[in-house]
Amino acid sequence: MQFSPDGEWYWDDAQWRPAYSPDRRWRWDGRQWVPAGPPPVQQWRYEPTQWTRPLQVIVIALVTFGIIVLVASLPTVLLPAMQQNMDRSIAAQPTSSNVDPAQLRSMMNSVASVTLGFVALLVAASLTIIVIGTVRLWRWVYWYLVAGNLLALVSIVQNTMYAFGLGTTSLPTWWFLASIPFALAEGALGLWMIVLYRRYGTWARRRVPA
Repeated sequence: MQFSPDGEWYWDDAQWRPAYSPDRRWRWDGRQWVPAGPPPVQQWRYEPTQWTRPLQVIVIALVTFGIIVLVASLPTVLLPAMQQNMDRSIAAQPTSSNVDPAQLRSMMNSVASVTLGFVALLVAASLTIIVIGTVRLWRWVYWYLVAGNLLALVSIVQNTMYAFGLGTTSLPTWWFLASIPFALAEGALGLWMIVLYRRYGTWARRRVPA
């Protein structure tokens, strides 16, 4: 009895015949039909397409730009805004001979600086993980980016209101105006990632048999 290399066929001295029943639950061993056991599990792998690398480059470029803006904004925009809010709070407090306004302001500035530094470290660590996940094509990072980019569209309405003086904030108007194009870019990227997923899969990769 001769079987084909893949075990799917056997030679009966006249022609090749299927070695498995149509439901693949039985196999011919040369003398009789015997249980074939459970069917083999199909193995899959993900194959990049022509859109995988451009998507990675765009995501990393957008994240890098965000890191640069964050680092530049801490001492120039965010910290002065927090100090301005603290000055307003101190000025609104009733005068007390036991409290030195200058000492209180110095202490609050120190707390604000430490808080901003800690937040900056957390954000930088998160963005670093996103970059690594983008390079390694982690699927959970893909969906995190889709959700985050689409949620950025919600901030456009609020930032537009602040830019035109429809809210109370200590940040400059140009900050909100500059954030609107960035939010639009994030939203467009999120929508594009959904289109790529529906056409190919996460990170624009096809699932093909291994």
